[in-house]
Amino acid sequence: MNFDYTLIPTATLAAMMLALGMELRFQDFGRLLKAPRSALLGAAGQLIVLPAVALSLALLLPLSEATAVGLMLLAACPGGTTSNMFSSYARGDVALSISLTALSGLLAPLTVPVVVGLGFMLIIGSEAPIQVSMREMMITLVFSTAVPVLVGMGLLHRYPAVARMLRGKLLGFATGFMVLLLIGLFVNTARVQPDVWGMFGRSSVAVVLLIGSCALIAAIASHVFGLSRPQENTLILEVGIQNINLALVVAVTFLADTQYLGPTLVYIPFMFMLAGVVVYRGRNNVG
Repeated sequence: MNFDYTLIPTATLAAMMLALGMELRFQDFGRLLKAPRSALLGAAGQLIVLPAVALSLALLLPLSEATAVGLMLLAACPGGTTSNMFSSYARGDVALSISLTALSGLLAPLTVPVVVGLGFMLIIGSEAPIQVSMREMMITLVFSTAVPVLVGMGLLHRYPAVARMLRGKLLGFATGFMVLLLIGLFVNTARVQPDVWGMFGRSSVAVVLLIGSCALIAAIASHVFGLSRPQENTLILEVGIQNINLALVVAVTFLADTQYLGPTLVYIPFMFMLAGVVVYRGRNNVG
């Protein structure tokens, strides 16, 4: 696996997190304190419910070890700029969405290694075959997630006009590179995996159950705690839309094996289906 190939997803992730920071102000984190119920529910959904549901499915369903660990990898990467975009389309609480996405990005260097490592230990019975030390992994994630968010926030604070001009272009280029990388990974997986369609079929069942279960939990919790409809739609999107690029970085750069990306690759169309339902629900006041 050559250097350029592993560098692309890391650089793309950093660019996306930088773009996220360019729409986030420092006072946005204050909103999390002013609306503690929605903030706590969102954080719990991203950091606890997603991994717990993924682990339950990985242990209960007849999945291969690679697919089961891949499901944990997908659940370990909560939040992304895509959820903010769809929250806006769905007339959700965009400020809450952006704040939760930024929070999960800042915590990713701590939470992702823990969840992925836990998946390996409980599913395979061994430690994750990480190609670098845990310390190096955490440092890399800090500089590809947390640092770009903070830099973007600083740029928005100091040079707001420049930040607004750069954000859209940066996000567009990063998204384009990510799409090309996903296509390349899909083609490569189909070439080396003899039962690629069977693998995708088994992954699809697990992914649909993961997305559906977490969305249902988010909706029920929102009703129980009396959240508004915009907040409810935002929470559903925040627990249902994962940071695909972060999963690519972990699999390609740290695990050095794309076999764990099966659930992530099949997740993409189902992510858009969920987003479409929530957007329709939010814009038409359905449900």
